[in-house]
This record gives sequence, structure tokens and C-alpha cells, in this order.
Amino acid sequence: MIYSTNINMALEKKHSTIHPIIHLLNHIAENHDKSSKEKTLSIFLDLSKAFDTLPHATILHKLEHYGIRGIANMWFKSYLTDRKQFMTINSATSMEQPITCGVPQGSILGPILFILYVNDLHNASQLNILSFADDTTIYTSGKNINDMIQNTNIELRNIYKWFCANKLQLNANKSKYTIFCPRQTRLPIEMNNLIINNQKLTRIGSDCEEKSVKFLGVHLDDHLSWNIHVDYVHKKISQSLFAISRVKHIFPQSTLLSLYYALIHSHFNYAIQIWGNSNHLYKLITQQKRAIRAISNKPYLTHTEPLFKKTRILKLEDLYIQQTTSFMYELQNNLIPSFKNLKLRKEIKAMTTRQKNNVCTDRARTNFSSKLPKHNYPKIWNKCDINIRMAKSKTTLKKQIANIFINKYDDQTNCTNPNCRYCK
Repeated sequence: MIYSTNINMALEKKHSTIHPIIHLLNHIAENHDKSSKEKTLSIFLDLSKAFDTLPHATILHKLEHYGIRGIANMWFKSYLTDRKQFMTINSATSMEQPITCGVPQGSILGPILFILYVNDLHNASQLNILSFADDTTIYTSGKNINDMIQNTNIELRNIYKWFCANKLQLNANKSKYTIFCPRQTRLPIEMNNLIINNQKLTRIGSDCEEKSVKFLGVHLDDHLSWNIHVDYVHKKISQSLFAISRVKHIFPQSTLLSLYYALIHSHFNYAIQIWGNSNHLYKLITQQKRAIRAISNKPYLTHTEPLFKKTRILKLEDLYIQQTTSFMYELQNNLIPSFKNLKLRKEIKAMTTRQKNNVCTDRARTNFSSKLPKHNYPKIWNKCDINIRMAKSKTTLKKQIANIFINKYDDQTNCTNPNCRYCK
């Protein structure tokens, strides 16, 4: 069954780039929990020069349709028109030519105008659509893969016509699709192809040449193991770790801490709520220990827990718990838009005081869906101390969680040899 849900994240306040990923993962878990265990087909569309091809006349027409008329519409017309461009090569300069399409990039209005321009994309299709600025993902679920692909091809023709009518160029060569399912699932040997404008889309999968697709900064593989994204972060951290190691004897610890948060923590922290429960995480844990030793200017085999405690840096697995709990706090206190797959237990009459802030969802039917946000987030939230969940602000909650973890870190080295050269 194909049904339509249009979620334009950038049009709603307080959405972040990880929210579209959570929506997609919740959809995957919800459909895989069905008795028929439906698989999810997701298409990641790529637009060529998306911000540069919007016709000014069409932008103004759509603004008028949304109620921006009269003087306000004329203001946008003045903002968009009478702009010129030219090119300089060496000492030769071309004549100035008027710009009749595109929105100015590097401005606040540019992305907003683009979002309003593509906001009616859902009218062209019955598929589920996730939009965040120029990142557009289309997805649907079904039991029979070939039937699902056949129905999706019909919808893709309508979507392609919408892009052509709105003067947007869909790049079929860079658009990818994948079928999310557990590792043990067998896909049909002869599987239909997804086609846009007579071009076959590239499939992403463990049995394909391309193993993952990058969606809003996170690498997704067809089994949602997060191994490829962990490898990606590992590579990024290796470069930063080398830089910190080279300067650890020159800069004071305060400067090294600043470098850590800028070059390493930023990669650890981004979307860790999504990939932080990967079985492949040990590689990054090892890197974080190397980083904490470099910051503290300690030898290679130094016990790291006292260093984490002294620098007040959370271990990677604890950072995952903190960020996930922080997300659930925002959700419960209406600090972010709601997610239909996460329902609060306070809607149920029979409850205890300890359970009044608990979150409940349907029971996970498989190990595959149990690791996804729909089931994993409530589990983490419900285990959190009730006093922390009742914190006055998200900042307070994060500080309280950090204090709990850091206070549990062992502040003594495991080595019992007083002459150990690594502990001096």
C-alpha cells in the first residue's frame, strides 16, 4: 500500500537535520513490526544546481498563492530582480547579463524561498516525502519488492513531471535508492529497476558496488548497521588526532581541549543518537582514548578513566545516552515537533508516579526494529532517573547526566606498580 505523507522539516520550527532521519527510521521500524514484516524502499533524490534554477516569475506566483501578495510580493520581486552577473577569465571580462532565475545563496531568504518553492511536491505523488532544504527523500513500504518497485515507478513519472514543470533538474545519475531490511533477508534474484526519465537508478546495498548513501551527513546502509558511518567518522578523527598529537607538547591543556571539541567531539556528537548503538563503535572508543591521552600528554598505555574524569569529557557510549535522553526530553516537553511513533504513557490512565513521564510504543517484534529509535529511545528514557527527567531545562538535564557518568569514572589507575613508567 502506498500512502502520502509530506514532511517538510525546514518549514517547521525547531527541526534539526537528524529529525528527518529519525522519521525515516521510525517508518522502517513501524512497517517491519507488522505481521507481514514489510520492507522499506527509500529513494534519495539529487537536484542539479537546485538553488540556481528557480524562475523568478514562478517563485512570485507561488508566494502569491501562499498569501504573500501586494506590497509584500513586490518587495520579494525587488529583492530577486535587477541582479546581474559577469565572468572574468584572466584579464578578459564578459558583458553583464541579467539574472532571471535562482535565489541568492549565502542569505537567509535563499533557502526559505527554495523551501516554499518545492513545498507542493507532495501534490504530485502518493509516496511519503521527507524534505529538508534541497535534500529530498521519497519512501514507501511493502511486502512484495517487485510490486513495490512497479508502483513506485508509476509515482516517479509523476514526480519527474513535477520537477520538469517547475524547471528543476533531477539528476538521475546521482539519485540512489535502497531497500532497508535485516541482514538475513533475501532479495529477489531478478529484481525490477527503478527508473527516472528512462535512466536506471543506482541501488545501494551490501551486495552492490556502492554500499551506502549519505543522507544529511549520515551514511545509511541497507541493514542499518552504521558500520560504514562509523568507518567514515573514524577516518575523520584519525586526521584530527594526528594534528593534536603533533602539538600536544606545545600547547597547554586548555588549548588542546578546545582543539578536541572543535576537531573530534564535533564528529562524535553529530547524530550520535542515530548511530551510537552500532556494534562497530569500539574503533571510535579506541580513538577517543588516544585523544584523551594526547590532551593530557600521557603515555600510550595510561589508564584513561582518571583522564576522562579530570577533563570532564564523556565517554562515547555515555555521550550517546546523554544525547538520546536529551532528545526525548525535548520531545516530552514540546520543545521540538512531535513524532507520531513515540507516544507518552501519560495518555494512559492506569499508571504509577514513577511511570508518569515514561514513554511507551508497541512491542518490537524483531531484533532489527528493536535497535531503531522507535523502540530504543523510549527504553533509554525510561531507564533514566525520574529526577533527571523532571529537570527544569535541557541544559540542566545534560549537566546532571554528565555529572552522574563522570562521578562513576574510576579516578585511580588500575596499575599497582608504583614504578610503572606509564603512570608517572
